[in-house]
Amino acid sequence: MPLTTSNTMTSRPRGLRHLSGLLAAIALLAGLLVPVSAARAELTYGKPTSVSAVKISGSNGIKVTWKAPSGTPAPAAYKVSWGTSSKATSASFNTYVTGTSATLSSASMLTKKAYYVWVTPWSEAKSSGTATGAISSADKVTTSGYAYKAPIEIHAVNPTKTSMEITWRTVTGSPGYVLRAYNYTTGKYSYQIGYDGSAIFTGLTPNTKYKFTVANRLLISGYDTVPGVRVSGWSSASSTKSTNPTTVTLPDATTSPMRDVPTDLAMTDRDSSSVSLSWTPPAGYDPATDKFRVYWAEDQEMTDNDGYTKSSLTGTSGKVTGLESNTNYYVRIRMVRETVVNGVAVVTAISDRTQAIMVKTRSPKGFLTGAITGLGSSDLNDYVATAYGRSSTGVPNDVKGTANVSGSGTFKLELRPGTYLIQLAYVGTGNFTTVWLTNDGSTAYSSADADAQTVKLDATTAAGTVAVGTGATITGTVTSSATSNPIRDVNVSARLTSNKEVVGQASTNSTGTYTLKGLPPSTSVIVRFNSSTGVHKTKDLSALTTPAANGSRDLDTTMVPA
Repeated sequence: MPLTTSNTMTSRPRGLRHLSGLLAAIALLAGLLVPVSAARAELTYGKPTSVSAVKISGSNGIKVTWKAPSGTPAPAAYKVSWGTSSKATSASFNTYVTGTSATLSSASMLTKKAYYVWVTPWSEAKSSGTATGAISSADKVTTSGYAYKAPIEIHAVNPTKTSMEITWRTVTGSPGYVLRAYNYTTGKYSYQIGYDGSAIFTGLTPNTKYKFTVANRLLISGYDTVPGVRVSGWSSASSTKSTNPTTVTLPDATTSPMRDVPTDLAMTDRDSSSVSLSWTPPAGYDPATDKFRVYWAEDQEMTDNDGYTKSSLTGTSGKVTGLESNTNYYVRIRMVRETVVNGVAVVTAISDRTQAIMVKTRSPKGFLTGAITGLGSSDLNDYVATAYGRSSTGVPNDVKGTANVSGSGTFKLELRPGTYLIQLAYVGTGNFTTVWLTNDGSTAYSSADADAQTVKLDATTAAGTVAVGTGATITGTVTSSATSNPIRDVNVSARLTSNKEVVGQASTNSTGTYTLKGLPPSTSVIVRFNSSTGVHKTKDLSALTTPAANGSRDLDTTMVPA
């Protein structure tokens, strides 16, 4: 028989066919029983375009901008991803922002390193959101090198239960700083922004060792995330342990709770060798047993010319004595307990020290007060009390201090200890006299008639009261002997004949006229004419007597060309 073919498939054994059908049915049933997963957010936007990543000069930061994809409304937020790999799935960092720009930084971002950046529309500005659009194309950027050297001389000092004071030497031109604390127990970092060479690092865990470092940080408006964009590497480290917050054992074997720090430490008064302070005791303060010790130093680390009150202070205020004059101090306070052991008082701290406040003692000075009378308050306000140093021959020399006279005529000069001559000078535009201070109240127009005033350290010397009044006036015109034309800008001064002290000054105007006001009445003076241009010779008119108070006289003169 001829060989024939058939298109019928070879059948599987019946048992296998039944097994296959059973498995299919089970699979279908299983599929119906699997819970339906949450619906994935629908991608309603395309990808952002024009992604541009630019290095921030002098730092490890990146500034990235982009255009929103088409669609209304615009995406609620964006996920910005970046990393050193060219694959988006390998991005090392993410940040979530609203708007179409972002500043990128991280504690581990490197300088002079290439990074790839992508942008994805996102449902909200946090990691828990979901993609609402396609991921953008990548842009590549290489970060800059650091603009500043790392800070040096970092110190972690004055620990409390939950804070540490960090100081460092500032870097010239630095725009700001960021502090980093490494927790040796958890192995984690925390960060805080710093400013002018010191900061209180807060939020620490009690009784825990920390390592602190500082870096220069770029201040970017609206970008307060730490560590932020750094413009230097990290400093060397300083390690210190936060304090134990529980109890303290006293020398007599009793215990006391470790209290919170006192608050509201403030300076209320000062002199050349002391400062007065006030504070608020912490909760649990017992005035019967608890006292306060004040610490001071000329540096914030509390090591330079440091000291403390040997006798503890009580209550809510006290005074620190024995300080250097005209000196800045950092001052802190803590609560203490004094326990008598074998007849000796032993001081034990029962609170941490407060943060420092800065105080400054005064220069070694005293005060001199006095008054003038004879005029209304508005005219008395135009007087200035000036203290002159007094030479060994009784002649005034350099100005040592000034004070305005009040409307009531009183004044108060702050001066170093010494002997002075005090002039009450009229500086207004009226016709009133300048006088020197005397003890008996007599009117003295010359320093030779003034009484010396002695100022003592941290004491107030009460001087006398003197009268002032209306002065005399001299007016005139100055012309050239060669041309008879008026001469402008001639300095005219009236000087006492007795000791050549100046008691009045004026200058000529464009018509050559002048007016000397407030001159001592009925007093012998020399009137000097001095050309400010040097075109004419200086001229003195001697032994002239000024008019009586409120009086005036004319005094014209000519000047010879030089």
